[in-house]
Amino acid sequence: MDVWILSQISAPADVSVKDLVLMIGGFNWFALAIIAASTASNKGRFGFGYFLASMAFGPIVGITAAALASEDTEGLDEAKIRRGSHCRCASCDEVIRKAATVCPQCGSNTRSPA
Repeated sequence: MDVWILSQISAPADVSVKDLVLMIGGFNWFALAIIAASTASNKGRFGFGYFLASMAFGPIVGITAAALASEDTEGLDEAKIRRGSHCRCASCDEVIRKAATVCPQCGSNTRSPA
């Protein structure tokens, strides 16, 4: 009886070419949608939204939209400040590295006198 159950559960040994093409195509669709999301995320955009758009409308559309999207510099600057690697200059309000002693934008001293 155990052999009969195993023979009923096991998958067929042959996979049709159509199924194989659909599996490979689906994997590529998913991988390209992740590339679109990563590209958008690196520009400070909402990567998950680009992933969903790529899955719905096609990865070529998603990658093109992510490539043409402008960089969200304000969002990227705020992320740098949240990470703690950057801060704002007290004089000109530009985002600078915390280790900087002189602001590269306005030239003011960023260290308070001791």
